[in-house]
Amino acid sequence: MSTWVQHNLIKIMHTVSLHESFKRLEEYCDKILEEEPHMIFEADDFLSLKESELVDLLNLDNIVMDEIEIWDSIIKWGTMNTSTLGKKHISKWTPQDFAALEKTLHQCIPLIRYNDIASDDYFVKVIPYRKILPKDMKMEILGYYLKNSVPQSVKILPPRSGSKIIDSKHVKTPNINIWGDHSSAIQYFSVEEYEVFKVSPCPVFP
Repeated sequence: MSTWVQHNLIKIMHTVSLHESFKRLEEYCDKILEEEPHMIFEADDFLSLKESELVDLLNLDNIVMDEIEIWDSIIKWGTMNTSTLGKKHISKWTPQDFAALEKTLHQCIPLIRYNDIASDDYFVKVIPYRKILPKDMKMEILGYYLKNSVPQSVKILPPRSGSKIIDSKHVKTPNINIWGDHSSAIQYFSVEEYEVFKVSPCPVFP
């Protein structure tokens, strides 16, 4: 995969969403999400995702990635997209700061699969942000860790289908130079898509 694609994956996804005819490129992005989701969640421009796009990602059941890493990513996204937080350390946050972050992540918080997060990770990485979690959700998560069972009135989603199957860091996609080799690129792009992106990699972005 070309370095340009790695560094502009989110922009490519934006572009695909605006061009329904870019089916092959859409399939390529879906393949990356399925096999190497880290490339999206750790992309240089991940923080530029729109809220609706992030929600769409979190709704997917087949993300093969540690859930705590997904949590880390949405916290980073939420913090950077909450203007009042800036670079303030969490130890300096006020109740208003937590409320602001909760508002930013309101649609994302219920989409985390908390029963896929190990108790030690929950204690170290989630508990510091417990004020943004709904009270009933916190009680259900606590019950899960204490009893290893989820109550009937569950408000937390079940594990993702691929969460315990494979470590996505060890999955590799083909190593090709998309922009230098048309015959390789055409595996993932239609001729129309290839020509558009070759001339102007992100035509809808200045």
